[in-house]
Amino acid sequence: MTEEQLNDIEKKLLDEIDKPLKLEKEIKELSSKIAQDLLLKQKVRINFNDKDYYIVYKLINNKTIYILAADTVKYKLLNNKYKPYVASAEIMQNVTEYESVRGVIEALLKRMVDIIEPEEIE
Repeated sequence: MTEEQLNDIEKKLLDEIDKPLKLEKEIKELSSKIAQDLLLKQKVRINFNDKDYYIVYKLINNKTIYILAADTVKYKLLNNKYKPYVASAEIMQNVTEYESVRGVIEALLKRMVDIIEPEEIE
């Protein structure tokens, strides 16, 4: 193997290692933007991981956040049979509504790309 081929292999390996870190950074930035938009509009359309999603936000009794994310193509094709991503959380006393929504969105996006598994968090 030549030096150039070795450098290409090394670059590809480093790109593979950096991919999850880049995705994590993208999710953090995107979750902040989505949270801001949701607090203003309650419904946004985003492109994430090469798919279009509608994300809907509702605040129940000023303490429970309810967020639904639906793949637009699957929703149109399957209609009532499609199960969207759903997340809910309670706003903690020392955390703002924005921070709570951003955290839920971040967890939801990570779930959508299988970085984290769904679970109930206390």
